[in-house]
Amino acid sequence: MPLHAVLVSGPIGPDTIDLPGEPARLREAVQGLRDLTRQLGQVSEQLQQANPPQGSRGRTVLALSRGAQRAGTALEADARQLGELADSIEGAADALAQGQDGLDGLRQRWRAARQGLRQALQDAKGGPHDPGALIRRIDAHTAEPHDAQFRRQAGLSFTDGGGGAQAEAMLLEQGGALQQAIGEYRREVRGIVDEYADLMQQAKNADNDVDRRLPRRAEASLGAVRGDGSGEPSPEISSPEAVQSLGEQLLDAAKALGQAADRLEDIRLAIRAGRMLPEEDRVGSNNGFKRDWTEHFESVRESLTAGRRAADTAADRLRQADDDSAADIRQALRGH
Repeated sequence: MPLHAVLVSGPIGPDTIDLPGEPARLREAVQGLRDLTRQLGQVSEQLQQANPPQGSRGRTVLALSRGAQRAGTALEADARQLGELADSIEGAADALAQGQDGLDGLRQRWRAARQGLRQALQDAKGGPHDPGALIRRIDAHTAEPHDAQFRRQAGLSFTDGGGGAQAEAMLLEQGGALQQAIGEYRREVRGIVDEYADLMQQAKNADNDVDRRLPRRAEASLGAVRGDGSGEPSPEISSPEAVQSLGEQLLDAAKALGQAADRLEDIRLAIRAGRMLPEEDRVGSNNGFKRDWTEHFESVRESLTAGRRAADTAADRLRQADDDSAADIRQALRGH
């Protein structure tokens, strides 16, 4: 899909004013984020419910359970943060769509004002040979105070409109009806351009909120999936089956988290295409969003996978200890 160019092809006017960006693509990003947060919520709930069974709450099982719950809490915070980003992008999509809809009325008013001035210039004696050049000159001069805003916020740089300065000066010297018509047109264009700038500012304010929320914030620490509760006294012994079951739950969560991370690229591209950004800011934008979240999810996934491996090792050790103890008892009892 083509991106928006920095240079507008022509002077400012009803045919060139624009609010670049695609609300539909932003809403695609919102839907992708909603799906992602739902998936994270499911994984978080699964991990937070990883409780050891009664009668098998030894230290190994408790360590696995607490580690899983800690990871679930971290993912819950992630889902909340991504949900807030989705809300922000939805607000930006609404603001941009409202602004783009508002341009239609401004264009109609501008064309009507142009037609009125053009008719006055054509009807008057001594009018300019090129009314269009004079009109473009007035438009460009009236919009000049907003030029920096248009370039900075939307990457729009309008051409200067060409000549017309001499014709305007001569007509203003004549005074009368033409001077009044030019003054009325200038005031109307100033009001239109001011409204255009306001619409752009509103869209930019909403986009600024998106920009603030795009970087990932470290709200919760996963820690290592091994030990809360490691120092707690426990009269129970971890069963190999309970240890292995919790390990499988960690592995299932790690797989689901990998699938969730696969959504990030489509979300990033939709955000990039939809935002109101200058071209130089659009290219490569939001790379940090995908990078930071991918690295975070990979870190959590690796920790969960490591926890599962540790659970397998612990289960094997428990079984081996049980076998060794049974062999020792049999050997001892043979002598009696």
